[in-house]
Amino acid sequence: YAAWQGLGLCRLEQGQVAEACRCLQAALRIIPFDQPTLESLRRCDELLRTLSPRAKRARGMDET
Repeated sequence: YAAWQGLGLCRLEQGQVAEACRCLQAALRIIPFDQPTLESLRRCDELLRTLSPRAKRARGMDET
């Protein structure tokens, strides 16, 4: 759990938002109701919604 959570937080700080989401989701599969991890995942979701499509592609988050 801690490794996934820590990796997710590191990726988030590095601006790798999609990868941060994947890591945090992995942590939540182990401890589903951890509030700090849930809050970090909400932050990731907000960032993904606000990033432009061009910024998403530049960060490797293109959905195509």
